[in-house]
Order: sequence, then C-alpha cells, then structure tokens
Amino acid sequence: MNTQSHFNSIILRVLFFITLLFQWSACSKKMSETLPSDLTTSAPVLFGSNLNIKVKLGRQELNSVINYLVTQNFSEGLNYEDGYKIKSQLDGPLDIQASQQQIFVQLPVSVEISPSGIFSSFKVNGAIQLNFTSTFDIVDNKLVFKTELSHHQWKKKPVVNVLGVNLPIEGIGNFIIKKYKQLLCNSIDESITQNIKLDKISNSLHNYFKNPVYSYYDNEIHVFANPLDMALGPISMTSQNLEIPLIFYFESVLADSMPEEFNHKCSFSVRPHFEARSALNIQSRIPLQFIDSLIQLQIVNQTFGSGISKVKIKSAHLTGGGNYMYITLNTEGAYRGDLLLSFIPEFEPGDRKITLQDFKIKAQKGKGINKLVFAVVKGIAELKIKKSVEEQLNNTLKEFEANVHKMLEKNEIMEGMELNGYLKDYSLRKIQFHDNRLYFYLNAELEMEAIVKKIDKDKLILHKF
Repeated sequence: MNTQSHFNSIILRVLFFITLLFQWSACSKKMSETLPSDLTTSAPVLFGSNLNIKVKLGRQELNSVINYLVTQNFSEGLNYEDGYKIKSQLDGPLDIQASQQQIFVQLPVSVEISPSGIFSSFKVNGAIQLNFTSTFDIVDNKLVFKTELSHHQWKKKPVVNVLGVNLPIEGIGNFIIKKYKQLLCNSIDESITQNIKLDKISNSLHNYFKNPVYSYYDNEIHVFANPLDMALGPISMTSQNLEIPLIFYFESVLADSMPEEFNHKCSFSVRPHFEARSALNIQSRIPLQFIDSLIQLQIVNQTFGSGISKVKIKSAHLTGGGNYMYITLNTEGAYRGDLLLSFIPEFEPGDRKITLQDFKIKAQKGKGINKLVFAVVKGIAELKIKKSVEEQLNNTLKEFEANVHKMLEKNEIMEGMELNGYLKDYSLRKIQFHDNRLYFYLNAELEMEAIVKKIDKDKLILHKF
C-alpha cells in the first residue's frame, strides 16, 4: 500500500467511526445553539455536522520517520547536471516546529561533495545545519507546498583533501548550496505533493459514500452521509507532539433510501481556527410505513384483559401529523370497532427519557361501549402500548450512550492509531411528522483526538532526488 492509499485508509476509517454513532436513534440534554427552536413541520431543514479531530504524532516517532526518509532519499547521493555529486547523512538530532500553515525543520547533515572529471578525486567534506521553512495551502482543491532554505550554517566548515592535505574551501561549499538549493526545495515539494493527491482522496470518498455507511433492521433503514468539505486546521508543535487538526464537514440522514440531493462531492480547504468540540447532527427521515409494520408485529392479534373486558387487536395503522402520532386500532371483544390513540413523543432532558405526552384514546366507530369497559380498555392501551413504545425508545437511548463511551475509550481505529475521547452531550430535538415520514434531529457533542502510535515506514513512497 502506498502513502496515498494509506492516507485514504486513515480518512475512511475515521469516517467509519462516525457512522457507528448513527446506529442508535435518540438522545439527551438540550443544546440550544445546535438547532433553532422555531422549526416548522412544513420543510424540515437538513443541518450539517462537523467532526473535529486533533491528530497527534509524537516527536520520537516523527523524528524516526524523517530520519528514515532522509537516509533513504539521500543514501545514493544527489547528482547534478554540472557533474557534482553530493552525498549526505544525518549528523545529529533534527528539530521540528510548526505554526499555523508553516513547518520549520532544522536538519543537521554531514556532506561530501565530489566534482566530476579530472577533479573527481577531490572531495569536499563538512557538516552543515539546514533550516527549511515549508508553507502549505489548498487552492482549487489542490495541495500547494512551498519549501525554502531559509538559512544554513556550517557546523564543520568544508575542506578539500588535496594529496592528503585538508584545505578549507567554505566559499565553494556556499556557492554550491546557493546554486542548487532551489532544486533541492523543489524536489521536497514535489515529493510531498506526489504523495498527497487530494483528487484521489475525493474520488475515494465519493466511492465510499455511494453506499450506505450503516444499515440495520434487515437492511431496511440506513445511514447515508454526504461529505461536503475536509479541512486542515492550524498545525502546532508542542514539547511532545506534532498536532494536526482535521475538520470534516458532512450531512447525514437516517432513511430507507439515499436522498436525491446527496452528490458526495467533497472539497478541501485550510481553516484558520479549530474547536475541540465536534457537533453531529443526524436527521431522521424514517417512513411511517416502516414504523407501522413494527407496531403491527408487536400488537396485532394480541389479546389484552379478560372476561368482559377482553379486547383483541385485529389490525393497527400508524399515521402522523405535525408533532402528533396517531394509531388506529381495530378491535373485537369488549369493544368491536375502531379506537384512535394519539400522543406527542417528547424528550425529557432532565431524566434523559422519551415520554409520550398528551396521550388520548377515542372510540371512532363501532357499537357503544360503557364507561367501565372503556376505562379498562384505556388502561390496557396505556399499559401495553404507550409503555412499550417508551421502553423501547429509552432502551435505545441507554444503548447509544453506553456504546459511544465504549468506542471513545482508547479505541484502536486502525493499526498504529488510537482514538480517545468522550461524549459531552447528546440530544433528541423536534420530533415531527411530514410527508409520511418521521423526522427528528439527533445531536451529539463530542471531543476526541487521534494518537498515532506508529507509522509503518514500509508503506511510505520514497522520492529519489
């Protein structure tokens, strides 16, 4: 696997982690800033999400990788058109700093410069510290990397060996460095841009998200995601780590089919700011027909009560309008006819529970029913149907929270990379019914970071200068 595919693999694994958060359908505490409170039922708005991950690479591993690349890339020497050949190797520990969109590298190397022709026996030896400044940007979805040799300083001034006598020739060494430094910097930039091709990453994302990222209920309900933008935040270097903020913007829905507006075209950018908080907003578009089938499996042909109060449910049909859910039951026994149940699903942030508020039952058509029997039937409806729906939803809540915590506790999302984080808050907002679908907004607030424990050097592409 080359660096490009290796990088793509990292991105896709991170995205797959996101999708695991979507398999549960409910939530908790209010987050008033996530969604406005005056949403209407006429046109539910699809809100975007942002996943912010600070990727940390330890200095020791970073130095190890750079040492490997320098050693491998320069091991055979640099051959230039004028016949000069320069061999170099690391001559001490390197130093790396990073700030915003710049990387600063102090590279101590020993050099051996050999001319061609009759002077090939004269070798210039020395030790020099090279200070590189690299600036990166993303323009028109392409990575732009510009490296400059900002400063060099001889730690061991170059000398030439002539008939066994070492003669100092610092001026010649400086001349050669000045002449070829741009070629060296261009080669560094070319190596980086060849390894990180954003168009290939975009194609990989497009292909990945053409299919559901998660499916359940026997592949009837799916999570679909639409990547919008992937951004790099301001990088930095601490005493221990190189920190690379990654910001991923996307839309996601819970539905039976892919939304027509999802085109999976992902752009790339550089952002000047980074927030540790991630905000996930998932919109439910579950067909009422699907929920109706679940309810029928649960209560149709069931008999409740006994004696004169025994009621058997022959059929059930679910509808919804505004924020109300309606279930029409056709019954026989103590009451032969149709009963209409209505209620409003609401989330209680204090108790972290979903309750069915304003529960009502009404006899629609059929023979008359006395008050005593009706009271029994109503009690059965509240006990068996209302409680059952509430229990199922709240068990889903508990499962959601438990599994998210489990995934965020030092979860190895790929070989050599560990994800750490915690779920700060989660919320279920604005349950409503529109166009024969159940809409709601699942919001989760997370903080997470990815720790790169080890980089497989065998998967790196080496660029020979």
